[in-house]
Amino acid sequence: MARSRLALVTALAIAVMPSVSPARATEQLCPETLTPASDFPWMPSESEWTSARERAQSMSIDELAGASLVVQYQGRNNKRSNKQSAYNLHVLGKKQPSRALPNLAPAGVILFRDNARTARQAYWEAKAFGAVMDPLFFTSVDQEGPPVVRLSRDIQPPVPASKLGRLADPKVAKENGFQSGRQLRAAGIDVVFAPVADVKNSKTPPSLRPRLISYNSQTVGQMVSAQVTGYNEQGVLAVIKHFPGIGSIPVDTHRRIGTYPYSLKRLCTYDLAPFRVAITNGVAGIMVGHGVYPMWSDNPASGSRKIVTDLLRNEMKFSGVIFTDSMTMKAASAHLKPRENIYLRALSSGIDLILMPGNPQETKQRIAKALSSGKLDVTERRESVARVIAFRTAQMRVAASLPKYKPGSATLLKDAQWFAYEVGR
Repeated sequence: MARSRLALVTALAIAVMPSVSPARATEQLCPETLTPASDFPWMPSESEWTSARERAQSMSIDELAGASLVVQYQGRNNKRSNKQSAYNLHVLGKKQPSRALPNLAPAGVILFRDNARTARQAYWEAKAFGAVMDPLFFTSVDQEGPPVVRLSRDIQPPVPASKLGRLADPKVAKENGFQSGRQLRAAGIDVVFAPVADVKNSKTPPSLRPRLISYNSQTVGQMVSAQVTGYNEQGVLAVIKHFPGIGSIPVDTHRRIGTYPYSLKRLCTYDLAPFRVAITNGVAGIMVGHGVYPMWSDNPASGSRKIVTDLLRNEMKFSGVIFTDSMTMKAASAHLKPRENIYLRALSSGIDLILMPGNPQETKQRIAKALSSGKLDVTERRESVARVIAFRTAQMRVAASLPKYKPGSATLLKDAQWFAYEVGR
C-alpha cells in the first residue's frame, strides 16, 4: 500500500513539473555561431573604460538623465526664423541652441538640413557647441548616401548603397567609408548614422529600397563591415541600422507600425546576419529600429528588453553603443500601454541613447524622476552612460591622431569625387 501511494505521489509530481527541459530553458533566441570581435584601434582601452566608469559614477541623477539623450534643434545656431526659435524655446528652454544645451546637457545633437547644408556650416555648428559643452559632447548626422544626404555642395556624399551592392567589393565599400569619414571629420561630425545593414526583400517598402545594399545577406554583411571600418579608421563612429533588420517589414515605420512577417529561423539567418558579421568585425554603434517582432515581443524592438539586452547585448556580445531610431517615428509608440512612457520603455529595454525625443526637457525630467524613484535602474544607467563616454573617448583619440583638414577642403572633395566617378564608370 505504501509503495502504491509513493508511486502515485511520484507520478503526480512528474505530471505537474514544467514541460520545458533544462536545455530549452537556456535556449538562445537566435542560435547561430558568433565569433567575438577582436581588438580594434577604435575600441576603448582598459584605461578608457576605467575612466569612463569613474566619470559616470560621479554623475548626479540629473546629469545621467541628460546624458541619455541625443537631441534635435531647428535652424542654425546663429541664424533662425522666428518659428524655429519658438520651437527651440519650447523643447530646449532657449531660442539659441548653444545657450540651451549646457543646461539640458545631452550626450549630443543630430544635424539636419535646416541646421547645416554644407561641411562648412556643420563645422561652425559643431564649433559653437564645442565652446560651451563638455568635450565629450558629440555632433552626429544621417549621411548614408543618396537618397539620404544631409550635407552637400562642398562635401561629396557616399556612393549609393545600390551601386555598392552591384559591385559587391569590400575594398570599394571600405574606401567609401574612408572618403566620407574623412570629409565628415573635417566638418566636425563625430558620429554618422550609416551604413544601413537591412537586407532587401520583395516586401521592402519603396521608401527604404534605395537605401539597401543587396538581397544577399552575406553581401550586405561584408559591405557594411568594410564601410564601417573605413569610417572608424577615420575617427568617425559609424552606427549601423536598423537592428534586428527591417528590410522584410512591408511598411515604412516612420508612418505606421510594422510587424515582421516571417519565421524566427528566417529572421536569424537572413535579416540578422549582417549585424552578426558587423559585430564580429568590430562595429562600435548599432541603431535599433521600431519594427515589431512577435516571436519575441509585442513591443517595438527599441522598447523590447528581450531584443536589446537579451539578444543584442548578452547573446550577440555587442559591447558598443546602442541608439534608438528617431523617437518621433510613428512606430516608436507601438503597443504602448496606458500610462506607459515611450522613453522609459526604451531605457528599460537596455538602450544607451535615445535619439530625438519629442520634447527633450520633459523627457529629461521624466528620466530623472524614474531614476530617483527606482523605476529605472540607476546602476544600469550609469553603465550605459559609461559605455557612451568610453566609446566617445576612443573615437576622439583616433580622430586626434589623424591629419587635420579644413571643412569643405577642396583636396578632400576632389579625392571623394574622383572615387565616386571611378565607382560609377
